[in-house]
Amino acid sequence: MKSRTHAITFRLAENEYRELIDMVSSLGAKSISDFSRSAVLSKLATEQLCSFFEEEVSTLAVRLEAFDTKLREARRHVRQLVSRTSNTSS
Repeated sequence: MKSRTHAITFRLAENEYRELIDMVSSLGAKSISDFSRSAVLSKLATEQLCSFFEEEVSTLAVRLEAFDTKLREARRHVRQLVSRTSNTSS
C-alpha cells in the first residue's frame, strides 16, 4: 500500500455531508476518506482522458481537412480528364 503523507481538508454544508454519507454507505466504501480519494482520483483520470481525446480529435480534424483537400484536387483532375476525353472523342 502506498504511503499517504498528505491530507486534504474541505468543508461541507450539512446537506452535502448527509449526501456524502448516504453515498458512501450505499456504495459500501470503507470510509469517507477512501470514497473521497477514489472520487478525486477518478475525476483526475477522467480529465486526463478527456484532454487526450480532445487532442486526438483535433489531430484527426486536421488530417481529415488535408485529406478532403487532396480529394477535391483528385476530383478536379478526374473531371479535367473526363472533359478532355469527351472533347477528343467528339
